Amino acid sequence: MAYLTCISAEPDQDLTWITLTLLSTLGALLYMAHAGSRLAWAVRQQQEQLRTAYREKARELELARSVQARLLKAPPTIRGLDIAAINIPASECGGDFFCFMNAGQGKHLLAVGDVAGHGVPAALTMSATMMAIELSLQSLNGNGHQQTNSEILSSLAREVDQFLTRRIGGDSFVTAFFALYDERDASLVTLDLGHSHVLAYIAANGKAMPPRWAGERHLPLMVSHYASSGLTNGKDPQPWPLRIEPGDTLLLYTDGLVEARNEKEEYGVKRLGQKVTELGARPAAEIAAGIMNDVARFSTGQEQRDDVTLVVVRRVRG
Repeated sequence: MAYLTCISAEPDQDLTWITLTLLSTLGALLYMAHAGSRLAWAVRQQQEQLRTAYREKARELELARSVQARLLKAPPTIRGLDIAAINIPASECGGDFFCFMNAGQGKHLLAVGDVAGHGVPAALTMSATMMAIELSLQSLNGNGHQQTNSEILSSLAREVDQFLTRRIGGDSFVTAFFALYDERDASLVTLDLGHSHVLAYIAANGKAMPPRWAGERHLPLMVSHYASSGLTNGKDPQPWPLRIEPGDTLLLYTDGLVEARNEKEEYGVKRLGQKVTELGARPAAEIAAGIMNDVARFSTGQEQRDDVTLVVVRRVRG
């Protein structure tokens, strides 16, 4: 009888075990479905937050780009000069700059520069540099002292360097080229602050070549935390004159222009010089457009790695 009882009880035990297993499995499935639903909801929320953050970041970068574009104003009309300027940042914001400022008494400042680095940090330093140049030039004009053109550039470089070093510091630096044009006698005084990206087209022989500097080159702005700089040790930088005759053209550019690459090599200074020789007798805007088009064809299909700035200054009779 005990044997029979044991046999009749086994189906009930199996049924109970199966029922419990099914219920447990169903519970696990329901829990997983619920957890999966919550996980999917969390993922969707995270994706939406990322999209919102991306849109806000894009708007901020576009705003920064528009502000920077307004800082890079079109060249003014200056008697005796034909000027064109182009700036193409590698990202939404760049560290290259150019500026044209009235220095009073028929004098005009032209500055071209390149901040080390890329993106927003370089763009902020670029904006600060342009502000420092403008404020320092206004201060020099209003100090009541009559200075020679060379003294103006020397003082300007020293004040801008001190302003940037005190206010920004850090690991950045700025290469720059300053030129002061006096329309009264068509004279040009220049100052190279670690920025020797200059070519001259000489109308008399139809050739393009680097200018023959008669003065001293100097270290970039804000470089005093790397090396002893004449701008900070009490030694005034010494500008030098650069004579340009009617028909001559001066090209100021940043390294992103000649470092543009195709699959094999960089565009290079030699290729730039050949293009300037070809275009040098044309108006400034045509020279600038021709060079940029040639660089674009050369680097077709390649990512732009650095900011590009080109300023063309052509002497005309006027």
